[in-house]
Amino acid sequence: MLLTGPLPHQEHGTQLFAGDSKMEVTDFESTQRVTTVTELSAALAKRTLWGNAQVNSFHLNHDSMFPMLLILVRDNLASLCYTHDELVAGYISVGSVKNLPSDADFTFWFFGERLRRPNETVITFEEAMRAAEDFLVSDGLPGAVEWQKI
Repeated sequence: MLLTGPLPHQEHGTQLFAGDSKMEVTDFESTQRVTTVTELSAALAKRTLWGNAQVNSFHLNHDSMFPMLLILVRDNLASLCYTHDELVAGYISVGSVKNLPSDADFTFWFFGERLRRPNETVITFEEAMRAAEDFLVSDGLPGAVEWQKI
């Protein structure tokens, strides 16, 4: 099932945060609290050199572990996973990047470990950033990208 835009609020208790939204961003090296798009952008700009690639993985959440948005980054590409409950598999981004073989995988690094994701999940980092901005103000499924239910 492909989804575009946010799910209905009642489906998984979306909270909208007014003005002073606080989100935790955890990456390879640290955890920080962000409250603005500028702080979020700076947090998501961090990369580690792994071979020839600039990589990182980010776990975003608000006041509890769930809902959470996972962003895997390699150079200017990303793959996302969203889940609102530890018992539910959640959603994965639907790829928008052209010229990647549809029958192959793309390697990201998940907190220091190689993680292969289907090319059909790969989006641009700009799209991932817009999804993170959505998640900063609402803990629901970000509407900035298309999603596939896992």
